[in-house]
Amino acid sequence: MTTPMALDTELTRQLDRITREKGCRHALLFTIDGLVKACSTGLERDVADPVAAGLSGMHALSRTLDGFCDASELVWTGSIVQFVGYTILLVTAGEKTCLGVSVAADLRSDETMVIAATAVKVVRAMEPHLAVTERGT
Repeated sequence: MTTPMALDTELTRQLDRITREKGCRHALLFTIDGLVKACSTGLERDVADPVAAGLSGMHALSRTLDGFCDASELVWTGSIVQFVGYTILLVTAGEKTCLGVSVAADLRSDETMVIAATAVKVVRAMEPHLAVTERGT
């Protein structure tokens, strides 16, 4: 078992605000190319790394749906993945960053709605600090 990740303390503190809501399991801030930027306390590196990569792939897939919607250019702001008893919220956080949140509740539950609202508040409050620059090759 690995130890919890020690990343930017303020971002972690803000993500912990989300996970304090009833039903919230984890919150993960990641770059659109799949790298962990920060995560809530308790989310370990061996879980966070592949989840960031997977959520990045979901973000990329969502951005390919212009033709399916008969739209010339869609602006992606978020996606929801629903499992029986669990919901994954994925939203734009900043320039080239996204926030993923896992919820142990169905999409239509009060818990999920409260967690989604809290996540949006955190993103709005922290938005100037959530952007990342392009990685060099």
